[in-house]
Amino acid sequence: MDPNRDLENCCHNKNHDGFTAYHDYHSMIDLYFQKNFIFSNNFDQGLILDIHGNSHEEQWVELGYLLKKSDLENDILSNSFCTSINSIYSKSFLSLEEIIRGENVSLGSLIENKSTIKVVPSPGCKSPKEGSYYSGGFITERHGSFYDISKRLNTIQIELPLWMRTDKYIELSAKHIATAIFDFYQLHSLNSLKI
Repeated sequence: MDPNRDLENCCHNKNHDGFTAYHDYHSMIDLYFQKNFIFSNNFDQGLILDIHGNSHEEQWVELGYLLKKSDLENDILSNSFCTSINSIYSKSFLSLEEIIRGENVSLGSLIENKSTIKVVPSPGCKSPKEGSYYSGGFITERHGSFYDISKRLNTIQIELPLWMRTDKYIELSAKHIATAIFDFYQLHSLNSLKI
């Protein structure tokens, strides 16, 4: 079962247990959203991270915001682009360019800071150009604010290269990525707990 696919393509051989797990996974996210954002309004915004591994030859971290490669080829990202973090952007004084590729404020920059990790998109690598790149999958699209900024739930797909997942680097990589995510979360005021 792969929850990062639509219902038609999520389960090998249309396995009943797989379909049940798929529905449970997405229903739990929907229930959490309704409980904390609709009924109780406990948070101003939320962030879902869909973390995967890849074996692309570029060996970079890929951040998927539902922007196509062609979108990332622009020198400056248009504020009219729809992304999976539209809700963050709608409440920010920063431009979409700054939020996604800005120095010291974008997740890509925060991951790259104090390391030799290459990230796309980021200030150091604004676009994958001809390289491999996942722009975000089903979870990123279904649960983020791509279609509705009032949803207040943002999603980012994070693709980690193989080297970061090896025994030699996994602990250091996990700490570094977690610190960057925490800093991004704090910078963009996603910690506004109202309860």
